[in-house]
Amino acid sequence: MTQSSRRYVNSGISRLVIGHDSTGMHASWFLGSVQIRVPRQGKQYTFPANRWLDKNQADGRLEVELYPSEVVEIQKFHYEVEIWTGDMGGAGTTARVYMQIYGEDGKTEVLFLSSRSKVFDRASKDTFQLEAEDVGEVFKIRLGHTGEGFGPSWFVDTLWLRQLVVREVDLTPEEEARRKKEKDKLRQLLKKERLKAKLQRKKKKKKKKGKEEFGPGMQEVIEEYKFEAHRWLARGKEDNELAVELVPAGRPGPEPNTYEVQVITGNVPKAGTDANVYLTIYGEEYGDTGERPLKKSDKPNKFEQGQTDTFTIYAIDLGALTKIRIRHDNSGNRPGWFLDRIDITDMNNEITYYFPCQRWLAVEEDDGQLSRELLPVDESYVLPSQDEEGGGGGDSNPLNNLALEQKDKSTTFSVTVKTGDKKNAGTDANVFVTLFGTQDNTGMTLLKSSKTNSDKFERDSIEIFTVETLDLGDLWKVRIGHDNTGKAPGWFVDWVEVDAPSLGKCMTFPCGRWLAKNEDDGAIVRDLFHAELQTRLYTPCRKRVWQGWPSSHTPSPTTPTWSQPLLQP
Repeated sequence: MTQSSRRYVNSGISRLVIGHDSTGMHASWFLGSVQIRVPRQGKQYTFPANRWLDKNQADGRLEVELYPSEVVEIQKFHYEVEIWTGDMGGAGTTARVYMQIYGEDGKTEVLFLSSRSKVFDRASKDTFQLEAEDVGEVFKIRLGHTGEGFGPSWFVDTLWLRQLVVREVDLTPEEEARRKKEKDKLRQLLKKERLKAKLQRKKKKKKKKGKEEFGPGMQEVIEEYKFEAHRWLARGKEDNELAVELVPAGRPGPEPNTYEVQVITGNVPKAGTDANVYLTIYGEEYGDTGERPLKKSDKPNKFEQGQTDTFTIYAIDLGALTKIRIRHDNSGNRPGWFLDRIDITDMNNEITYYFPCQRWLAVEEDDGQLSRELLPVDESYVLPSQDEEGGGGGDSNPLNNLALEQKDKSTTFSVTVKTGDKKNAGTDANVFVTLFGTQDNTGMTLLKSSKTNSDKFERDSIEIFTVETLDLGDLWKVRIGHDNTGKAPGWFVDWVEVDAPSLGKCMTFPCGRWLAKNEDDGAIVRDLFHAELQTRLYTPCRKRVWQGWPSSHTPSPTTPTWSQPLLQP
């Protein structure tokens, strides 16, 4: 049994006391942190502890006083989602359904639509209440499911999205006439001195009641968007897709588009991969495609050495393409992959974008990362001119300078994960992390190549990984989890530390909890928020800058060359 007390100062929480009475067979408790969300204040408080509350551990105390290390403004917005499943045989689904909302001010995270009762039956209407980021005016959604369960196929008919917004309301001529009449009457009353004080009191009373909360002409209204699907999301039906992008009916916005994706595997020994490959395409105007599996190639055996595989991705138009994220899941007998480049053609506008890579996505090669973010370049960087057969080489290869420029635009994070010193704390499962910034997130990044241990995530161990990304913004959250595979998947995580040497900032994200189906609350994924008091700031260190491949040969599986330039300003 736990008890806690809180003190509010200026409508905020300044202190928290938490403890227990040490009764029961297993009274010992290691408290990681306490997080309190106050939606009405729009604030989230994090109180780090990372200590035992136990008579036989540490200082023997059963109660501790905590102070907030971080107070974050939460800008959660309320959405109501209504989904109609089609009225035909097999239309319902047992899979987990999710959606993502895109608007003028950004996008939400992937939101899973769950309920305690059975949902998504044939001819059913299901309504969900969601809290997510305010994305402004909505221009598209992505709706899909995980494909799990004994009956995953789903025919989705219509989706309604509703949100409560405050905006200026256009008045009808009758309403304008009524308001003018009220104003004229008020002027007459104000001429009489004896009524002036009374009117002032009435105004104050109205203000207190909140009748003028939104200002004149402003009103709370329900914004409603209708998305018409009328299609299967199922393997073996229609286009075999499990997800679809939809735009609001009857509103101006982006048009559907088709992207032809050519993936060129490098022509070096053992360059091909047997792993499952995933691609996300980002645009300047309308967000991204979400992560898409690259399954149906024009070649019978995908991603072979020196081979070009062509895929088709159907999505809502993104505008000019700004970057892509490519990754694989490290599955199969030979998962390591040397990617030369990716070419993407916008079929609506007949524009081709070139994304050079020329690096490994492999645990045992390069920096061990399985994911890369790539920027588009002019075709002169990747296609040979008429005078330079093979596209140039050696010191004249423009890709050497390009790699340096792209490296300068990216941020390399060192992610340290501490496994707890508890019985059975280690895990055999596949662990992943997602870093969330104010601009974007890294997507699910598998933690495979530890710099410290070959046998990862053992009890009381510390693992260090490299994560490189573009345009993340200020880091504010870390999601850590695993897939619950292996003989002993349960895992106790002490903390996660994220260090960005080029930014001179190291942030600690306390956890102190199990990620296990049979422990704690059964969750195997947790969102962690940084302890501001434990954040270290220091002088940014030197960046390691790509110097290109040795001039004696074209790209090969050997380790690329790096050098130490002058300290960045």
